[in-house]
Amino acid sequence: MTDYKDPPPNDFFIGEGVIFKGEAKVPNKAVINGDFSGFLDAQTLEIQSNGVITGNAKADAVKVFGKLNSELTCRHLLAIESSGEVQGKLKYGEIEIARGGRVIGNISYG
Repeated sequence: MTDYKDPPPNDFFIGEGVIFKGEAKVPNKAVINGDFSGFLDAQTLEIQSNGVITGNAKADAVKVFGKLNSELTCRHLLAIESSGEVQGKLKYGEIEIARGGRVIGNISYG
């Protein structure tokens, strides 16, 4: 997981305990460790262990340690770690699921 004490420019960070509802277009990396509801478009997306996304998300690369309950389009690599849980409609270029990681829903390549 990313240590986010001093985020680089053009990054987006939702900390633990923070609730965000709305839409975000992130030119670089989005790190979610709180609750995000809405639409999120980022170059890379990391959902940390306390992070939850509900809604629609698009990214080139996604790493899931927490929970993703949405429609996800991952243009390249979707990595679901052992603590990760993904539910919904998923479209991916490549997928890696660590032992213990969970996927529930409709998944498709492309």
